[in-house]
Amino acid sequence: MHVVYVARDLWEAQLLLDQLIELWIKARIDNALCLSAYGELPYLASRPRVVVERDSDVERARVAVREFEARQKADVQGVKRCTRCGDESPENFELCWKCGEELGAGR
Repeated sequence: MHVVYVARDLWEAQLLLDQLIELWIKARIDNALCLSAYGELPYLASRPRVVVERDSDVERARVAVREFEARQKADVQGVKRCTRCGDESPENFELCWKCGEELGAGR
C-alpha cells in the first residue's frame, strides 16, 4: 500500500480516486472518517489519503496525481454567460451551474 496523495477533504480525494479507477489503478481512500477528529489528531493524520494497492501501479498513479494537481491549479481564464438564466459560469464549465443549460462559447 502506497500513499500517493493527501487530500484537503473527502471530495478532493474522491475526485482523484475516480480518475485512478478510470486508469485501472486499484486504489482507495484511507482515513475517510478521521476528519471528524481534526484537532484531536495530528493534522496529516486526520486528512483523507489516496492509497494505491499494487506496487506496479505506483508510478502511473504519481503521474496521474501530478496531472490532477496541475488541473486544480489551472486558472480559469474567463466566463460564459447562460442564454437561459443569464448567470455566469467559469469558462471550463459545459453546463450552467444554476439551471443546467448547455453553455456556448465564452462571451
